[in-house]
Amino acid sequence: MDTQSRHKRPVTEFGAQLYAIIYAHGMRSLTDLSKRLGTDGGAISRQSLAAYANGTRKVPSDLPKRLDDVLGLTEEERVNLALAAAYGQDPEG
Repeated sequence: MDTQSRHKRPVTEFGAQLYAIIYAHGMRSLTDLSKRLGTDGGAISRQSLAAYANGTRKVPSDLPKRLDDVLGLTEEERVNLALAAAYGQDPEG
């Protein structure tokens, strides 16, 4: 099942990369990711993460780095997430 069909609202390329990272790091949802990000003292709500994933809110420039710091992303994940954050936030594709 692809990322788009798992979720009620279409996701941007950033959202697709975010969900891929969530699943690759043993989490099942944005709620799980929100809890993990809260462990570094800078909580981000599930609602904010959903808004970043579906393109209704702009991704904060520090979010990819925070994800890397908390989750220890692979080189491929870092590159894909950075590119998606820079160029893949349009909900229309």
